Amino acid sequence: MKNIRKIVKEIMTESIQTSLPKEYYDWFDNLWDNNADMYEWYELAHTINPDLSFREWEHAWQYLNIDNPVKNQARKEFMMGALGRY
Repeated sequence: MKNIRKIVKEIMTESIQTSLPKEYYDWFDNLWDNNADMYEWYELAHTINPDLSFREWEHAWQYLNIDNPVKNQARKEFMMGALGRY
């Protein structure tokens, strides 16, 4: 598993596409395209970061902008929440 600081750095430099398996991007796109709820997003977040509790995700959810019309920005918001960096 990658170091959290390295992942955050990749997110901030927009090179995140190289840090996760393609199926996670497909899963993200499906959730984003279908206006998924907090619980559906948590499944993906918890898969990416198994240490993320639902309580932490619920707190992060209040600050996230996953429904951002710019998918790349929505992806960054999601990853920050999944990594507990909101």
